[in-house]
Amino acid sequence: MGTGETKLEDALVGVADILDSQADFQAKTEEALELGADGLGVEHAHLTRIVPELGHWEVIASTDPSDGAFPVGATADLRTTFCRRTIDRDATVALYDAPNQGWADDIAYETHGMKSYVGTPLRLGDRPVGTLCFVDESARDDPFDEAAVAFADWLASTLASELQLQERELALESYDRLVSIFGRILRHNLRNDLTVVRGHIERLIEELDRPHDPLQLESTLERLIALTEKSKELRRIAEEDSTLVEQSVRAVVEESRAAVESEYPEATISTRIREECQLLAFPTLKTAIQELLENAAKHGGSTPTCTVTVETTAEAVTIEVADDGPGLPEHERLALQGEPGTRLAHSTGVGLWIVWWIVDSHDGTVQTSVTESGTRIALTIPRPPMNRQLVGTGQSQ
Repeated sequence: MGTGETKLEDALVGVADILDSQADFQAKTEEALELGADGLGVEHAHLTRIVPELGHWEVIASTDPSDGAFPVGATADLRTTFCRRTIDRDATVALYDAPNQGWADDIAYETHGMKSYVGTPLRLGDRPVGTLCFVDESARDDPFDEAAVAFADWLASTLASELQLQERELALESYDRLVSIFGRILRHNLRNDLTVVRGHIERLIEELDRPHDPLQLESTLERLIALTEKSKELRRIAEEDSTLVEQSVRAVVEESRAAVESEYPEATISTRIREECQLLAFPTLKTAIQELLENAAKHGGSTPTCTVTVETTAEAVTIEVADDGPGLPEHERLALQGEPGTRLAHSTGVGLWIVWWIVDSHDGTVQTSVTESGTRIALTIPRPPMNRQLVGTGQSQ
């Protein structure tokens, strides 16, 4: 067995031991990259997160120090990297002397000057999410053999599984937090409203011919029914697929408008969308927009009017919903700031809190302004290259 094969076998055993340890994902990955680079006889190794639709490439684990060429957090245009070839082919690409293998004019070699490269795609389900790559500015005497390519494939597959496990754990933590918070809201509201209902029922029993405040009893029951519907909606959101989807913002807004106008035919909803905009976002984005439109239509008077305006920049997309209603009450403004406490006294507050939750899951912001002419609520969703939660390491920022 040659020296190269021995080093590769030692790296395989060492990496397997590391990945079986209880260390966190980042620590395990960086140690595995060190051993992998040594086993393949190259200078550096990187794990990258990519968003192919946006040409985004970012290092999430690396053997490079903070002042190196590609430390953690380094970004690049995917089109200027050899990783684009890996993603396009959906297979491992191995180069041992790039300029003498016909790659001298390739933009990746011209940009980064790497002569040796082994890159393997990382996939979660059916979507490419990154690459595992081993690189060196120096050329090798011999091509990477089948054993080297097989090692890179195995390590990429293993790290993809580790990454998926980490993301599931984070999603579970988020789900548990969501359910816990809403459980407190639901218990508080049910307790208060059922106390009111019980009091009225007791009076009705005593005074069958003179019901006590039947309108309040009816409104209380309606709140309970609405809160039940919100709990169903929240469960759907919590169980929603967390995969990012490229969406047409215009289509999402128009679908939301059509749904609300169908339920509230007295409402007039107009849109101002200057240009077509594609945004990589979670499927729940439409829920947030529809929730705001429903709130405006339901509480805007007999003939409510509402305008949805979409503004786009290189960094973010802002969706503003403006209505001519009586103005958003203080407790509902608090809901849009993520306040889950007892101020959320009815389903509207809960619905707006759900809006905040969805926007926050995109690392976005909600801004609210109330004037004599109505309420404006602006949801700003950062594009993935500006969004640490979507294209970062997957860890809380």
